[in-house]
Amino acid sequence: MKDLLRRARLPLPLAALIAALALPPSGTGDEDKDKPAKRERKFALVIGVRAYKPAHLRSLVYSDRDAKALAEFLPQLGYRQVLSMTYEAAGEDAELLPTARNVRDMLKEFLHERRKDDTILVAFLGHSVQFQGDREHYLCPIDADLTDRDALVGLGDVYKELGKCQAGTKILLLDVCRPQPQSAKSSVKLVKVPRPQEVEVPPGLRVLFGCSPGECSHESDYLKHGIFSYFLLEGLRGKAVARSGELSLGGALKYVQDEVPGRAQVDAGAKVRQTPVLLGEKDRLVFQPGLRDGEGFTNSIGMKLVLVPAGKFKMGSPDGEAERDPDEGPVHEVEMARRHYVGAYEVTQAQYKKMTSASPSHFASTGRGADKVKGMDTSSFPVDSVTWMEAKLFCERLSALPAEKAAGRLYRLPTEAEWEHACRAGGRSRPFHFGDDLSSPLANFNGLTPYGAALTGPYLQRTTAVGSYKPNAWGLYDMHGNVREWCSDAYDKDYYARTPARDPEGPHAGNPKVMRGGAWSDIARACRSAYRASDNATARSITCGFRVVCVPAHE
Repeated sequence: MKDLLRRARLPLPLAALIAALALPPSGTGDEDKDKPAKRERKFALVIGVRAYKPAHLRSLVYSDRDAKALAEFLPQLGYRQVLSMTYEAAGEDAELLPTARNVRDMLKEFLHERRKDDTILVAFLGHSVQFQGDREHYLCPIDADLTDRDALVGLGDVYKELGKCQAGTKILLLDVCRPQPQSAKSSVKLVKVPRPQEVEVPPGLRVLFGCSPGECSHESDYLKHGIFSYFLLEGLRGKAVARSGELSLGGALKYVQDEVPGRAQVDAGAKVRQTPVLLGEKDRLVFQPGLRDGEGFTNSIGMKLVLVPAGKFKMGSPDGEAERDPDEGPVHEVEMARRHYVGAYEVTQAQYKKMTSASPSHFASTGRGADKVKGMDTSSFPVDSVTWMEAKLFCERLSALPAEKAAGRLYRLPTEAEWEHACRAGGRSRPFHFGDDLSSPLANFNGLTPYGAALTGPYLQRTTAVGSYKPNAWGLYDMHGNVREWCSDAYDKDYYARTPARDPEGPHAGNPKVMRGGAWSDIARACRSAYRASDNATARSITCGFRVVCVPAHE
């Protein structure tokens, strides 16, 4: 069993995201300064049971799938040793079959010799039962027999083992209490709805249940997951992240409490009640500390991407903004529910050529505008003359690179809402991320046509190297000018009147496609944060390029 723990199979690593999401190394606080601080270690044991003996319990549909999804995600929160006990996992090692004996033995070995700076997470997804006249609540392993208590796993025994464990942080996740778990053939008298909360939670342990006392935890054929497990994972993946970038157990609880009840009523009936609840230690537990705006990573082809936090912003331009267009309103609040990474710069000519072997740019030594850039190294200029289809293909090829696949990163064009959220960088609704005026020392556009109270300035009549002007508050460059940038949305002039309040993606199909940000040749008004341009997906223009968004591969 110990050898099995040592060779616990890890899911595909998401290197950059683990670096962003894992807690930093920490010491015990009382070590000698000359001794190296101990690193926090994180361990997880995930048990999923779907199939049961027909004479005793009805089989479930999605608990194995839930367990697999959780085990594959936990490394992103710094859990570098994740052990799964499911029917599928047992195909590689019989000790991973979640029988009562294996679960008890594995739990003891898993918790043995942990130290104070360790974090332990144990999850059980399956049936649970409570017998009439018996205060104990039992988790049901794959060989559960309702006539034999030894074929069940007492929750009190699990609590006892966790209570003895020396780990400083201990979490137990229970997606249990499913409705009417008995087989029609079983005559054993059970409590109608299990109440695991009757078993006292030991000090130092946090227990997150998929439902409250007197409720059941439901599966969803629509989600193809247990409802609680699905939304817990959604929350941990980013939807429960605070605006500061912090992910806490309390934040995850609030998210599942907001999402689970409504979904349960849709899938299981209007009278159904399912509200997750947290018991045990109440002090604040942070899964992942807040990240500073602009933190990020450099990918395998040298592109720098920065973190854009989740949060709400006012999209569009107010009626009083000078030179606005009708399609920029009405102003509406939009919530970006998930953090994501955005290219700090527009995609350069060198990066585009590296991925496609093509050099379409007008402003390049081989382009029609070569006279405008004579003697210049344009490799760091933004690629121009790229169609929407070609920009999309670039993202697909980048996502397919072995290094990017191994890191679990997917690339795509930003949605129109993501682009404007990133451009404004948390600021209030003003024409530009740096204020109300625009002159050409601030961005690459037609400086002869400034905006607001700004004075006229130089007009380069060409693109320039990315990053030549000051970035916004989140470290994003050239959000105004240089080249217009393709977005993923199809253009709809009336879309703002009916856009979803959360993560709007815009129309998917059809033409034209949205472009944002303005270009080297545009007048200042066309470089505003809210300005919307568009063109056909196959159009090629010397004023248009793109930047990328990066999201985790599981989303």
